[in-house]
Amino acid sequence: MVNYIKHSLTDSRGASPLKEKLSALHALQQLDSAIDSIKRELANLNPGRAERALYEQAKQVFAEIETKVHSLQTSILDQELEQKSIAAKHAEEEKKLYSGTVRNPKEMTAMQEELEMFKRQLARLYDKMVGLIDTLEAERIHEANAKAALKTATRALKTKQDQYKARAEELGTQGRALTVQRKEGAAEVEPSLLALYERLRGSMGGIAVSAIIEGGSCEGCRMKLPTGILVAVNLQRELVYCDNCHRLLVMAKG
Repeated sequence: MVNYIKHSLTDSRGASPLKEKLSALHALQQLDSAIDSIKRELANLNPGRAERALYEQAKQVFAEIETKVHSLQTSILDQELEQKSIAAKHAEEEKKLYSGTVRNPKEMTAMQEELEMFKRQLARLYDKMVGLIDTLEAERIHEANAKAALKTATRALKTKQDQYKARAEELGTQGRALTVQRKEGAAEVEPSLLALYERLRGSMGGIAVSAIIEGGSCEGCRMKLPTGILVAVNLQRELVYCDNCHRLLVMAKG
């Protein structure tokens, strides 16, 4: 049995052909679908989440290495100051020992032992300094690499953000233009038919009107339509709905 529903479509201006009314409704559906598509794309636009994560990671790595380099530089400076202090003490003690003013053998021995202690301290500080300098040179290489990686990540993030902004602005412009067209298109649809359309859209995922596509199938659900429904839609004397998805059927243009 053909599933069609009779519907009175009149307004203060008098009756108009149902075909024209359904054509206007289908045009409205196409506008709404385009607007919905823009909204979905906007919601799914990627502002650069992956690029942001890589940037944050590169930034953290660079900061950690930079802190390490600064710590090494501070340690080397501390070692240099300590070396200078011990070297000064060694020079002062050595000058005193060989000045001829110290004649007590025990005191001279004690001074010689202290000089040897200063030498050992200086030797240890030298070895430690060599190790710190070697480590600093290696970390500076890591720092340069990390800085380059951060620069690359920063550039990639900015490129992605610029793309996101440009596309969002483009979609926003398209959406505003379509919204204006939608308002004009809705004004062309009879109020009772528009109310029916809005109810159907709300319960059918935003698609209330479905055109019959090549092969006699419903555009909405892709199901093959019975001959009786095809004939009824072609005549367009009443509103006809798809038996499967229950969307309002119209003939496709062209």
